[in-house]
Amino acid sequence: MSEKFTITLAIDSSLVKYFIEAGHEDEEHVAGCLIDFVADFLNDTRYPLAAKRTGEREILLKYQLRAFADPIF
Repeated sequence: MSEKFTITLAIDSSLVKYFIEAGHEDEEHVAGCLIDFVADFLNDTRYPLAAKRTGEREILLKYQLRAFADPIF
């Protein structure tokens, strides 16, 4: 089995500013909301993927066989 493959996602300050102007408390709250959003987006049941937040700024993405899922490729 191969080791964990890491991908880094950088959020531009313009998106953080947009969230704060929309009423979010501070940058930490914005970061938490964005991590939750990305995890939910990646956990879309149309694909055989499972995503869950595993840390303050970490999401674990893995293959999840689902009979009704579209193939990735």
